[in-house]
Amino acid sequence: MKKELPAWAYKIAIVVATIIWGYSFVSMKGVVAVIPPAWLLGFRFLFAGIVLTVILWKRVRKAFSGRMVLAGTVLGLADFLAFWTQTVGLEHTTPGINAFLTATYCVIVPFLWWIVAHRRPTVFNIGAAVLALVGIWLVSVQSGGMTMGFGEVMTLLCAVLFAVHMVLVSKLSRFHDVLALTAVQFVAEGCMGLLSGAAFETFPGFAVFTPDIIGQLLFLAIFASIVEFGIQNV
Repeated sequence: MKKELPAWAYKIAIVVATIIWGYSFVSMKGVVAVIPPAWLLGFRFLFAGIVLTVILWKRVRKAFSGRMVLAGTVLGLADFLAFWTQTVGLEHTTPGINAFLTATYCVIVPFLWWIVAHRRPTVFNIGAAVLALVGIWLVSVQSGGMTMGFGEVMTLLCAVLFAVHMVLVSKLSRFHDVLALTAVQFVAEGCMGLLSGAAFETFPGFAVFTPDIIGQLLFLAIFASIVEFGIQNV
């Protein structure tokens, strides 16, 4: 995607990314039932990082530097922590509630951006965020209501971390090729997942990698990571 594209094209692309993002909650709920969170994130993002690096090899090689690796590692850490808390939360709540609480980052981002970039959110920013949350609540949360347990608290923490990650992308992508930076972020994030899984979780064993689980992992790596994050970061 190039900067010459009109604004409406980017907005349509974000809608596509949102559809992929929405289905990823359902997909992750099934996978995390058999693969612990850190191992899941390690497999997902390391594979996504390798694939994206191969696809963008010339861009990654051209943009590669120590500063870019540091920036990608910082983004990877923020995103890994966000996804880890989200995935842990998903183990203890429903996909609908998990999606709703994760989406509260859209209210947090304007205020974080205000702190970092000194750009005060407008009334329209705040109104749109609140309206979006009301809509997500109506379609996501069961009629029985929502209690604030461990899963919900972890998911709220993930929303804060996703907001931090989004603000960091906006700041760091000014100095680096954003797609090459995304590839480095994925590789760093995947390595963090595998190392955390090896240190703190039990390896699920190769028997859990059924055709269905492999298919869900491929969806998460290719569509919910490469395509979704590529669109979002651009």
